[in-house]
Amino acid sequence: MVVLTFSLLVPCFAIGDPGSQELRFIYITNTIDTPTASLTKHLKQVYKDGINYGYPTIFYLSNMNSSVVATVGLGHDDSKAFGEIINILQTSTYNNVDANQDLENIKEIFDVVDFLNEDGTFKYQSMVWDFFINQSFWDLGYNDKIIAGICYILDIDSLPDGCFRMRIQYSGSGDLTYDIRKPLGTRLDCTKIGNFDLIKFE
Repeated sequence: MVVLTFSLLVPCFAIGDPGSQELRFIYITNTIDTPTASLTKHLKQVYKDGINYGYPTIFYLSNMNSSVVATVGLGHDDSKAFGEIINILQTSTYNNVDANQDLENIKEIFDVVDFLNEDGTFKYQSMVWDFFINQSFWDLGYNDKIIAGICYILDIDSLPDGCFRMRIQYSGSGDLTYDIRKPLGTRLDCTKIGNFDLIKFE
């Protein structure tokens, strides 16, 4: 497996004008519920669009202390790391999640791929985060520890209105069950991400 290596992401700048682009961050878990064929097909298309159109995209496969990150459209298009993500999804049935390690890794990613200009203004036209998860992700409290945690660390609530979106793409039988009053847990209050798009991914 490929351990996160952030030095490979430097220099890390969007091709073209970042102000006219959408920065995408894709967080991936791999479980027995993951629709592998659909997910790998989707990820390959997103990666292809990044190559063809320069769309700035970060792929993150959670896997304890051996998580894998790949980028495209950010000055370093890492086809080897992206291929590793696809290979793991196709050959493994389950990868463990370490919430604390993920928080540290994702913080380091956005320390490099900064979405703010030096004057504190938002660099991109918009930013969207996709989380490919299942019910156990919520049941284990990772919605609070990882999603709300990284939004708090990165101060997502301070971003201009309308520039940030989050999509929870869930797999498994039935609908995702969660507390609609506090969808990201009780530990942190991140109002801007309370109304995320909930999408059944099959």
